[in-house]
Amino acid sequence: MTNSSGKKRTDSASKVINVSAQTIYQPFTDPEALVSWLPPEGMKGSINFFEPREGGAYQMSLT
Repeated sequence: MTNSSGKKRTDSASKVINVSAQTIYQPFTDPEALVSWLPPEGMKGSINFFEPREGGAYQMSLT
């Protein structure tokens, strides 16, 4: 993306959340939590497989 002067534009954002690392990490290791907040608005998710370990993976279907 470029601005009116033809230069590339870079946007960034950040937010500090004052909670423990466990509080942040926990929803990523719970498939029910993932389907409650991860799908975009207007969609529903279901977990096809879930391997919550280092190097693991998950697959979610969106409808």
